[in-house]
Amino acid sequence: MGQERNTHRRFIVDGRPLARRVHVIGDARCQTDSLFAWGCANALQTAVAVVDAMADHPRDDDAQLLAVEAQVGDELTGRFRYAQARDRAALRAARGEQRWTDTETGAGLIDGVLWPAAAIDPAVFRAVTRWEMQLDPVDGLEANHEITQRAHQVLADTDPKDADVTMPTRDQLAAMIAATIPA
Repeated sequence: MGQERNTHRRFIVDGRPLARRVHVIGDARCQTDSLFAWGCANALQTAVAVVDAMADHPRDDDAQLLAVEAQVGDELTGRFRYAQARDRAALRAARGEQRWTDTETGAGLIDGVLWPAAAIDPAVFRAVTRWEMQLDPVDGLEANHEITQRAHQVLADTDPKDADVTMPTRDQLAAMIAATIPA
């Protein structure tokens, strides 16, 4: 799976469709890092929106396109922006720079606060997992102030050494695997 890149194509500009009778779904419309495994859900969500729009506006091409955009545009844009922000943060970390400068909003909040708290607290874990599995809208997790406050509190109440959820190195992982193989 080489040459991956976050890509987002819009087909409505200034409230006007760019091409009639063309409904673009899946990776052709929005591709995000395969780490998230959002491609199928994005494609299915958009396909459902196309079917709904065609049923609601069978003879109005512009109305179909506008209806699809209204149904999935914000969700796809939000997922794309998160993937882009997260990939950029990974590049910063690889260069030895600070991964996030803002952990109060957006991807910094999700990666810097909610994910670490999800490793400790079941309620935060459920909320983050629902968001990750696209059961909740892209802006739903950040807007869930009860969960974000809970995550901040969980991290404040946790000894930093207990909150370390870093991945093992390749050598550590190989040693763990080797230790489980019977001699």
